[in-house]
Amino acid sequence: FTADATISTGTHARCSRPRGTVFRSLPGGTFDVLVRDFVIMYLNKPLRPRNGQLLMFAILARISGCTNQKEASLDDQEDHGRDDISAHYSGPIETIVIKTRAKGERFDRPELEEVRQLIRLRKIDVLFVEDLGRMIRGHAAMEILYLAHDHGVRVLSPNDGIDTFEDGWEERAGAASAEHLTANAQTSRRIKL
Repeated sequence: FTADATISTGTHARCSRPRGTVFRSLPGGTFDVLVRDFVIMYLNKPLRPRNGQLLMFAILARISGCTNQKEASLDDQEDHGRDDISAHYSGPIETIVIKTRAKGERFDRPELEEVRQLIRLRKIDVLFVEDLGRMIRGHAAMEILYLAHDHGVRVLSPNDGIDTFEDGWEERAGAASAEHLTANAQTSRRIKL
């Protein structure tokens, strides 16, 4: 079962996992649609490969590795990325998947350096992270987003409504980064009580 949706300001999307489709307006005139448990972003600007032929796409998935966390969450994040990109791009895609179990507050994680290198060397066109807290919590996420923006790499974070090729992404990313940091700190305090 597939659902097609078109929004006049966005690109046509084909979603392969619909269960209750809800459209939501986001700041900057963008829209997304909630499909099952995933948010599929509607992009005002189409995805385009840098080389004109093969879209180089990276998915960064992370879980903290706490006792109650399920490994399936990493696979779910990968599925979300693959669904999101296939909803917006029908050409050939090469996907790099980076999965890790690590604390979101750690700045020295090797996969973050791998992402930075992919960006600096312009090896990817698009970086997908379900939400910025899955990449890294706090203001450090902004450093990676600015690096990507400066190198022409588009970052999509659908749960936070972030597309670095859209106006206003910095404000949304700053707010989302602060929110993820605060929510994590509150959860940590609650668990320790």
